[in-house]
Amino acid sequence: MSIYTIEYTDPVCAAPEPGYTDNLLPGTRDWKGWDTGTSARDGEYRGLSVLHRDNRQSAALANIASYTGMTLEPGTAYTMSFYACGSGKLSSYVHPDVSARVYWQDGAPAEGNTRPDAWTERTLTAEWRRYTVVFLTKASGTMDGKAFLLRAEPGCEARVAGAKLEEGENPSPQWSPAPGELAAEPAYVLDLDTETAPVACDAFGNPVSTGVLATSAATVYRGAATDTGWTLAAAFTGCGGTLDTSTGLVQVTSVTADRATVAVTATKAGHDTLTAVMSLFKVRPGADGAAAVIYTIEPAVSNITKSVNGELTNIPMNMLGCRKYKTVGGASRQETFEKCLAYRHEGQGVDTTEKVLSASGTAATAMATVDPRAEAVVFTLYDGDDRGVVLYRERVPVIADFGGLALSGDNLALDTATAWQLGGGKLKGTNPHALYGTEDIAGGTTVTVSFDYDITGLTFGTGGYIVVCGSPYFRSVEMSRRFAANGSGHSKATVTLGSTVASQKKEIGTRIKTVSVTGAASDAHVRITNFKVEKGPYETPWRPNARDYSYIAEALRQGGSMEAGIVLTRLLQLGYTDASGTFRTTAGMNGLVRDAANPGDLALWMGGGMVDAAKDPVNGAASAWRHDGTGYAAHNTVRFKERTVELGEGMVLDDRELALLDEDDRRKLVISRESVGVPSEYLTNASEAVYAQVPTGNAETYTDEDGWYFGMETDETPVGSYAVTPGSRMTARVSSLRRFVHGHWEGDGVADSDEAWTEGRPFESDVELIFREHGVAEDRRSVPFVPTSASGMYAEYEARGQVVYEARTAGTLAVSVRIRPTMLTAVLSQEKLSVGASITIDGSLGRKYSSLTKIGSDGVVSVWPNSAMLITDESFIARVGNYGIRIDPENGIRINRGNGWVDL
Repeated sequence: MSIYTIEYTDPVCAAPEPGYTDNLLPGTRDWKGWDTGTSARDGEYRGLSVLHRDNRQSAALANIASYTGMTLEPGTAYTMSFYACGSGKLSSYVHPDVSARVYWQDGAPAEGNTRPDAWTERTLTAEWRRYTVVFLTKASGTMDGKAFLLRAEPGCEARVAGAKLEEGENPSPQWSPAPGELAAEPAYVLDLDTETAPVACDAFGNPVSTGVLATSAATVYRGAATDTGWTLAAAFTGCGGTLDTSTGLVQVTSVTADRATVAVTATKAGHDTLTAVMSLFKVRPGADGAAAVIYTIEPAVSNITKSVNGELTNIPMNMLGCRKYKTVGGASRQETFEKCLAYRHEGQGVDTTEKVLSASGTAATAMATVDPRAEAVVFTLYDGDDRGVVLYRERVPVIADFGGLALSGDNLALDTATAWQLGGGKLKGTNPHALYGTEDIAGGTTVTVSFDYDITGLTFGTGGYIVVCGSPYFRSVEMSRRFAANGSGHSKATVTLGSTVASQKKEIGTRIKTVSVTGAASDAHVRITNFKVEKGPYETPWRPNARDYSYIAEALRQGGSMEAGIVLTRLLQLGYTDASGTFRTTAGMNGLVRDAANPGDLALWMGGGMVDAAKDPVNGAASAWRHDGTGYAAHNTVRFKERTVELGEGMVLDDRELALLDEDDRRKLVISRESVGVPSEYLTNASEAVYAQVPTGNAETYTDEDGWYFGMETDETPVGSYAVTPGSRMTARVSSLRRFVHGHWEGDGVADSDEAWTEGRPFESDVELIFREHGVAEDRRSVPFVPTSASGMYAEYEARGQVVYEARTAGTLAVSVRIRPTMLTAVLSQEKLSVGASITIDGSLGRKYSSLTKIGSDGVVSVWPNSAMLITDESFIARVGNYGIRIDPENGIRINRGNGWVDL
């Protein structure tokens, strides 16, 4: 069996991009709002403004572009990317004090990069590439006011375009604009074609006409196209009339107030309410009984359309005309030179100062220069040049025109993942050469054709050129400029396809046409990469045709089984093309692992795009498995962790037990293969003396022995080790009796006499108890010896008392004892020293878990805030508050009435 290794090749992106995500950087199409310093504007790449910085003659770093003011989230993955070409080293940063770790750079895992500014560098090439860095922000700290920076290192010449910062891990990002910039979702606008309407009246204010006095058509636009499904309503104030909710036509049939309004609203589920207002005012005849005179204005268009590239598409040279009209009585309206016409812009970042277009007596028509950034242009007709009395006002909104652009950027050309190349030996003057095929595209469709090209070693005769064009099926329409010299670069052209020729359908597609071009050198060629044909007048980044990912398409077309094996080194996406022609990803496999130490990338997914629901619950796939063996199913309801399985928000399963959790993740019900344990494991609260465990111990440390010096220090002797819980109390009881016999002292002026002991040589010593717990400093307590009787020959001293110690941790408490002297004196005779220890562990059932019912292999335990019960084959314990009952073979039946356990 043959094995084919297929490598997805794209000089810009590492793998097909499943979709666009929001760009957190504004102004990246044209660098507006960025600090570009002395970087020069140098044309466009893929419709994006290029910045050029030549730092080849400098020994210092040079900033190319920076943007400050980003707010990031702690402990979150982000992807930064940009197009660049040139020579030398270019570095990128997100700073200051942002990054905990960079783990992906330019198509490969990044090892050991913990720079807090997410610094990375790369050596540029003459070919444009999209460079990518994935980093993780620090888990805590301020993430406001951060900056994105591109910098040319000494000796570098760089051209950059299309910067992007997006949340999430995306090793193959595509440029997209920031939310709110025109390439995002088009805005909805409610427009009235007549916003101001004068009503001619007699001297008493009664309309001189009957029937319909004024009309206005209400339309909802989404971008430049009308949008349906809206419910229209109208509120008439100072006037009366009707609204046809199906056509949007407002008809005013009566006017009672001198100034009246019609407020039209449009509502639709899931959208904000839209509002537009039509104003009406009465116009009365002059004092001498002359007919009423009405002045109006009419802009050349009712709305201005703006392309995704920010161009105003329906007014030439950004000039919008507006005309003044005058109507006398019932006569037809006429153009007029009278009155003052002014205009102003609305919107953020534009000059909103009102400017005079046509003063009284100058011109009937005037042209306003429209700022492409404006949201609307407002024309106002004034009674005089002082602009005091308003006669008429018309607002012209600016709306986004997407011209059929699909944000998915579907490529209609086929098999474009493979570069197309034609050797110079095949160029012999004037010839057509098949380029890439395409899907069926209707004649008259507007498309944008883009590609990267490299033309090397060719000879161009007089008038010679190379051009990309459509096949005869598309009437051979030219799809690029004519290349008349060797060189490389990027081409983009928007064309309207010619009417199709049915007889040529078998040759549907694109061609390279050469005119008077030859190539003799061995390296002479024409090379085309990243070829794309897409509907609409705008270019989006390259991706292959969604239907034919060419490395498996032909095999799949054969149907049945494939005898040859296929090794996919990156990504396989499965899906379908919907009725609108958009490819929808529904499942897939991914072989890319960006961090070998933490292989959390999706390996298999289904029910959506390649999005992990653990990171994006809204857009995540329904089920998925990761390269580290973890995964989820049923929209992340069932989660397969490293050693456990989580079911919903309240169940956890491992290899030993199943637990139900409460809202605080405490185990409420546990079904386990383990033992429920013994009563002492569940005892905690020392204030509730429900059950007491009392182990005791006696240590006969010393017996009668001659020859010891009085008060001699001894080594520690263990008393015992005890299992305790926090709050457990140990009472250590010490009892001893010593008889000290007078000896023969010498020196220091002390005579041998029976009175020597009582002449100022008292015995000073004690019994020392040492308590030790893990992780806690040892605690030493003393019980002193005190005299009980004395005679001339001996004295008796006794240590008797108790020490209480309270445990601070759960674990083992070790206790030992020793004799600790403070002075050395005569020979002693010791009768007996004993130490007895009592450990009292008081408390309620419930140490292991704060509140639960556990069904184990040998019993059941249930613990609640005020009650508890433990049932095993050997014992039964129950309590309510401070009252309890215990039954076991060793102790029989015991009860606790709140003051300790007693036999029943």
